[in-house]
Amino acid sequence: MLVALLLGVLTMGQSLKPVGDLWTREPNTGTLTRTDSGFRVVHTGEQDWALNLSETFAVKPGDLLIADAPIRVVGAGSAGLSFVIRAGERTLLWTAGHRPRTGGLRTQSARAMAIVPDEATHAQVRLTGSGPAEVELTSGRYTVENLGPSSTDQAPLSLESRELRVVVEPATLRTTVTDRRNGRRWTVRPPATRFVRPRATMAKGQIRWEALGVDGLIGLTVLVELKGAELRWTVQPVAAQAPAPDLQIPGPVEASPTAEHILPVNMGLRVAANDAKFEPLWLVGYGGHGLSMAFYGQLDRGAGVLSLVGESDDFLLAMIRRDGLLQANPVWRPQMGTFGRPIRHLTQVFFGKADLNDLAQRYRAEAKRKGLLVTLAEKAKKNPNVASVARAANLWTWSDDKVGLAQAAHDAGFRNVLWSGGGSPEVLKKVAGLGFVPSRYDIYQDVMDPSRYADLPWTHPDWTAEAWPNGLVRDANGDWVRGWVVQDKQGKDVPCAVCCDLEAIAIARKRIGDELKTHPFRARFIDTTTASEYRECYDPRHPMTRSQSRDARMRLLQLVTDFGLVTGSETGHEAAVPHLVFFEGMMSLGPYRVDDAGTNPPKLYPALPDKVLTYQLGPKYRIPLWQLVYGDCTVSTWYWGDFSNKNAATWDLRDGWNMLYGTPPMYFTDPSGFAASRARFVKSYEDTQKVLRFAAMRRMTKFEDLTPDRAVQRTTWDNGLRVTANFGNRAFGGLAPNRVRVDPPGSQRSPR
Repeated sequence: MLVALLLGVLTMGQSLKPVGDLWTREPNTGTLTRTDSGFRVVHTGEQDWALNLSETFAVKPGDLLIADAPIRVVGAGSAGLSFVIRAGERTLLWTAGHRPRTGGLRTQSARAMAIVPDEATHAQVRLTGSGPAEVELTSGRYTVENLGPSSTDQAPLSLESRELRVVVEPATLRTTVTDRRNGRRWTVRPPATRFVRPRATMAKGQIRWEALGVDGLIGLTVLVELKGAELRWTVQPVAAQAPAPDLQIPGPVEASPTAEHILPVNMGLRVAANDAKFEPLWLVGYGGHGLSMAFYGQLDRGAGVLSLVGESDDFLLAMIRRDGLLQANPVWRPQMGTFGRPIRHLTQVFFGKADLNDLAQRYRAEAKRKGLLVTLAEKAKKNPNVASVARAANLWTWSDDKVGLAQAAHDAGFRNVLWSGGGSPEVLKKVAGLGFVPSRYDIYQDVMDPSRYADLPWTHPDWTAEAWPNGLVRDANGDWVRGWVVQDKQGKDVPCAVCCDLEAIAIARKRIGDELKTHPFRARFIDTTTASEYRECYDPRHPMTRSQSRDARMRLLQLVTDFGLVTGSETGHEAAVPHLVFFEGMMSLGPYRVDDAGTNPPKLYPALPDKVLTYQLGPKYRIPLWQLVYGDCTVSTWYWGDFSNKNAATWDLRDGWNMLYGTPPMYFTDPSGFAASRARFVKSYEDTQKVLRFAAMRRMTKFEDLTPDRAVQRTTWDNGLRVTANFGNRAFGGLAPNRVRVDPPGSQRSPR
């Protein structure tokens, strides 16, 4: 019955019609007009508004509420049906089942569904919206279905292995994990998503938990399985194609005041659960500005738990503070408005004894199992330029005198250089003649309306004009998605559209193929591809899920690689590891760059804001998590607006991080800037080369904090290379403050 109600069209129940007046938060910003088939709301304000569409009606906990009506929204605002659910005079939920629709040209369903929670006594249907829009709604109805009695008095169920004992409470899904190896008890908190009618059974060594969702998700099955020290959660809806909300299940592994979270944010981030300064983050699994790898971890008093995400295209990690402590909350997101995939998996691996290295190496094994672990050595067999880029300083310039800068760098002793400045065929030949690897910037996302070119002070040569208007990403209402914003000659914002990833491949094949006939590039940087979130496209000519977006982007990167180029992209995400060589931005933790790092890359800063000094360059938070997993598979640099010479006072710090992590420096300059700081550029290049000659294409095997304040850190590599960096203000074991010691492979120096 549930599936039929969920997927079918309502043919019974009560009609929806306006009851009372239109309410708007901003006075005098809305009008309500009856039409032959329904009614129309015109709202001109920027804030929210609401209209009751039924009288208040009685409900019981566990009732299924469904409201549906055709809706058309025109304008920048949004609107949708929802339920107000109350317990007497007290409101429990203001907008249960709300799925707002945004402006478009077509009529669509405004279906809202909700399960009535405990204590509730009454409900009411409402149309709610926000922002300026004209909204038409016709012939709607709502129904109330009683789903029968509920029982939540089941006794806990348990699973056992040699390593763990797991107890699940059926009423809440709260789970207690006791580690037999050390007596440590972990708690998986109840999920934040509200459920009713929970029921659990035991069969074939697994716990099967079923429930109904309060807010939009009609039916859900969760399988809990234990194998050794690994607890596996499988989440499956009753109807995969039903409209679905974000789903937070299971709950977070509860963090204690002594715990710290291990997060693959770009290169890596660690943060104490009781860190009051740290601002919560929402980290998607489907873009480089979220989780760069499909896991997150927690360490606490020598023990640990690693959460492996099965379907990262549908995943978000919400770092939210609860009861004064940061908790890592897993969230499953819908695709194309529905649950999408029939199942989602999360596996929690419990360690009786662990540190950061144990978590990283366990995930490296997972990456190998998934086929993502393709090393630079393997890539270099197909393209010898890979080995050159592995040691190369990344040199950016927007100068017109490109040859002058390249020659100055060469004269100063620069030999291993990834030249990111592009140039004419003649320039590229001279750059290559110096032994540098010539590369250039490229992008396949931004599309400017060609009719607006005359209004702009400049146009970007890499805008994919071919995609306008039929190759654009379009939302569920048929409107084109807005992307990068530029200013016209009057200073007014003009947004680019976004090219559909499925359409970008053909454009790239022609652009790159034509250009290589005249320009001797050996590398190519593709902006945004591994940085921006994977997108959904609702254009019927090229519909695309997030997973299909990811696949298309990987085909784009592989296309560049198949042209014989050393391929790079922005920020970084593990899905791209088999398809490219370098990431610009992995060394730069995305949330902690200067605000204009992407809009004014070459700008030098006389002083840096606290967030950069604390998180980006300080030793307390950043960790080489990516290097421990994929360091021998990719080359990682700073972001182009967060380069080594961004701020003179912290240049040494950046060189120290490059040396400790075995990564190349990045410079953004011009001939005059290079001449003014020539000695400093030379020192930076030579210092980092001392490590890169041994670390390039090698695997980092160990990371250590050598002092309690984390000011002194050490990395070890598979060939015996050991690098120790002192970021503190006191000497350590003969290593002066702000200095780095390099112990080459075969060195007999004893660790301190």
